[in-house]
Amino acid sequence: MAGDADSGGLPGGEAAEEMGMGSEEERVATLLGIAEECNTEEELRLLLRGNPHPVCYDSFLPCDRMTIAQGVLKAIHVRKMVEAGCRVKIWIDDWSAFLNNKLGGDMEKIQTVGRYMIEVWKSIGMNHDGVEFLCSSAEINSRADEYWPRVMGISTHRKIGVVRELRECKKPTAQFFNPCMQCAGIFFLEMFLSSVSWSPQNTQKQNKGLILQCQS
Repeated sequence: MAGDADSGGLPGGEAAEEMGMGSEEERVATLLGIAEECNTEEELRLLLRGNPHPVCYDSFLPCDRMTIAQGVLKAIHVRKMVEAGCRVKIWIDDWSAFLNNKLGGDMEKIQTVGRYMIEVWKSIGMNHDGVEFLCSSAEINSRADEYWPRVMGISTHRKIGVVRELRECKKPTAQFFNPCMQCAGIFFLEMFLSSVSWSPQNTQKQNKGLILQCQS
């Protein structure tokens, strides 16, 4: 349950307010203000009481120049999540970019673009306190024994919808495997809130901790 989440020894409730994160009402209002979907407001309140610093997952595909909307909106949303006491983990999804043949499948170029995008967010004032950038290839390689069993588990419980279309599809097989990898990334990071577009109905079957989906 959300209220039983590991708080890492950090205080909740009134103590969280004393740490400058605002009252529970203010924190809930901040998160709901950028939310696209929320299971229930009560679950969100229980999460914040039990864990004043829940993990929020965000990700981006390093494959092209950043649009103004992508840069500014993400910086605003991350700032609000940090103000509400969240720990934001931003997943630099270089593996997905590689599997989708972005930048010609050149991993070096993909990772260079990833670093460029981080610098853009820094330049427009993204709050660094409480924000951690994680490169998917590095994290997966360092914890492969945790990540790949999760991917396999997800793939065995999901079905490909339209077989007839796949028969005629000319895309590389890697692109059909990629959704399982992306989904596994959320659970791999043990997050409670998501600021990317996912279906809560689907992901909650695997992870009961997913409470809030923010606007992407």
